[in-house]
Amino acid sequence: MIIDRKLSLSEKASARKKYQFFTATNGVSYFCLADNIIILFALKLNFPDYYVALLSSFAYLGLIMIIFGKFLVRRMGAVNTLGVTWILRNMFGLLAASTPLWLDLSPALAMAILTLGVLGFQSSRGAGIVSGQPILGEITNGNNRGRLIAANFWSFNIASLFTLLAITAIIRHSQTISTFAGIMIFGAAAGIIGALVMLTAKESRAPQISAGKTMKESFVKAWCDLRIRRMFIANFAIYFGIALVLPISMLALKEIYKVSDFNALLFVIVQMLGGVGVSYLSKVIAEETGPRPLVILYFATLLVISAIWLAVPRYFLWYLPAAVFLGCGICQMGVGLALGHYFLIVVPDQYRVGTNILNQVSAGLGGAIGGAALAAGLLKILHMMNIDAYLIYKVYFGVVLLMLFICLYFVSRLKNVKDWKIRQVLNLAFSPRDFRALYFLHKLETVPSPDEEKEQIEKLVRIGSELSEKSLLSSLESPKFFIRSTALDAFRHVPFGKDAEEAIIRELEEGEFTTAYLSAIIAGDKKLYNAIPQLRKALNSKDHFLKGKCLVALAQLHDEPSFKKIENIFRKTHNPRLVIHGAAALVEIGDPEALELLLNKSLDKKIPPAAVQEVIYSIAEIAGIGPEIYKIIKIGKNSHEMAADVIQEFLVKLSDHPFDAVFKKQIGEFSNGKISRTELIKALLKQLEPHHRKIIETTAGFLRKADPETLSIQLIYCILATCRKHGGF
Repeated sequence: MIIDRKLSLSEKASARKKYQFFTATNGVSYFCLADNIIILFALKLNFPDYYVALLSSFAYLGLIMIIFGKFLVRRMGAVNTLGVTWILRNMFGLLAASTPLWLDLSPALAMAILTLGVLGFQSSRGAGIVSGQPILGEITNGNNRGRLIAANFWSFNIASLFTLLAITAIIRHSQTISTFAGIMIFGAAAGIIGALVMLTAKESRAPQISAGKTMKESFVKAWCDLRIRRMFIANFAIYFGIALVLPISMLALKEIYKVSDFNALLFVIVQMLGGVGVSYLSKVIAEETGPRPLVILYFATLLVISAIWLAVPRYFLWYLPAAVFLGCGICQMGVGLALGHYFLIVVPDQYRVGTNILNQVSAGLGGAIGGAALAAGLLKILHMMNIDAYLIYKVYFGVVLLMLFICLYFVSRLKNVKDWKIRQVLNLAFSPRDFRALYFLHKLETVPSPDEEKEQIEKLVRIGSELSEKSLLSSLESPKFFIRSTALDAFRHVPFGKDAEEAIIRELEEGEFTTAYLSAIIAGDKKLYNAIPQLRKALNSKDHFLKGKCLVALAQLHDEPSFKKIENIFRKTHNPRLVIHGAAALVEIGDPEALELLLNKSLDKKIPPAAVQEVIYSIAEIAGIGPEIYKIIKIGKNSHEMAADVIQEFLVKLSDHPFDAVFKKQIGEFSNGKISRTELIKALLKQLEPHHRKIIETTAGFLRKADPETLSIQLIYCILATCRKHGGF
């Protein structure tokens, strides 16, 4: 149904469901009427293998009818074209199924009927297939295109797999010609039902407008765009190679090893499993990896298949043909999926119909030349040499392997569209962590609620893969604070690149009083030096949480021009948060002036005791005794006596320098309350007099100016340990 406006979101969703149903019924129809079933059907009718190779090439010859399909799209729209041609396609499938009725009358007539049925079936497909890409362009968008294409292939493969399992079960009990004909009739009925459902979907006039572009206009556009031009060449090379390998693999299996139809279908199931697996794999990774490396890798499986056929022995080893047909499924489904994704990326909307025609014609020519001319011709010549089937297919696949290397060169020349490198894709096989990340990224695309999105982000953090970046960037655009903050926090735990760095700096600038503080943490932890200007600016913010994090981040980034301002903020502030973060920043700075500031701040009566303890711990960290003083402070909260025992033992172990016995006794007396703070500090200053290390002089200077009775016990213990650690006594 054509409407004079763009499709709404609900109409797109409805059309996607109908298209997915059509795809599933097409999977049932296709595996009942085409591909390996037609091969087995023709062999069952005792037609020669070179004729069967010719029948297989009709799948590509039929693509010539795509030019007629363009005319239909312009007149009828893409949806109507697809529905009508698919009904005709399945009617021709019924004609092919009637072949056994003519066999007794005339074998030549039966062969002509089968030829007409298969050619009509594939020609109708060729006329209708031109509407596929415009329909997908209508019902998807840039964010979900790769995933939905893969999902449709997944539906096709699942339906095909169950159909194939059913066919295999039937063939196990009956391998007669009538059985094959009945399977084909069922497939035609399923295909017609799917086409009727598809006819009810809505579409805009965009496909008709696109089909109105002249072929010359599309050709000129394609030829001027290097990406599209190379896509045509690669498309030709790919389907040239597929026509040489995929259908001939079934012929080789039947001719070399004389397997039964039932056993042959078991290998077709393996092929389907390969298709199902690669469809699901692509659904998960295609949006991240991009289509180009997948096209190259999937095509390269043809070289592996040919090499296996060259290596097979005369006796039957089931796992070698199984590997062959697994590879056939991977290539057949994977290449189609990745090429479709590539097409939608590089071809503008208004040129899709015309360019799709040229693309399909290039595929049809490649397949026709590879199948009808080369494969059938080479097999005919090899049969004339009177050698056995084993040698025929050895020679055949040897020649094909050489040709595939040439084809691979042209396939690899596809232009990059922000794709991964092939090596990166292959590394996924050895990196379960990265694959899990891609899996969760795929799920995150469909998360319906903030709570579920938050849960998925947390899973990405646990995985810790650099592949999480794209999805986390998307979450930074969420209107929900807790989603943005969770995504920002996730960047603390996963590797990321330039795009994420720019987003974090932008959040630092725009997220005052909300999430900017998290950006400041990341900037410091991850050494984002480009964030320094914005961190400096944020030191003037009224958001104390952000300001505190910026103090620490600038110190972590060793931004020396900011050190004086950090010290001034710490010196003047009484805000506990700024005191705590300022103390942490001074620890990062670590110079004697920072130590003096911390010592003076420990006496500030305007800050709460909890903040004072943070300052004391920071003094210990500068002195290099942080963990030990932490334990003493913690013990002292519960038992002063135990803390006194621990500090005395710790002071003895802290240095190999001899411990003055009198001073050691004085420390013990202070811990037991027998002498005052003033007496202990006086004794300590006497011990420090002959020493001139900067940290000792700074500490001694502080003690001379301070009122000993105002010093907390924790601070005194910290000062004693600092002086002992650095040779003061």
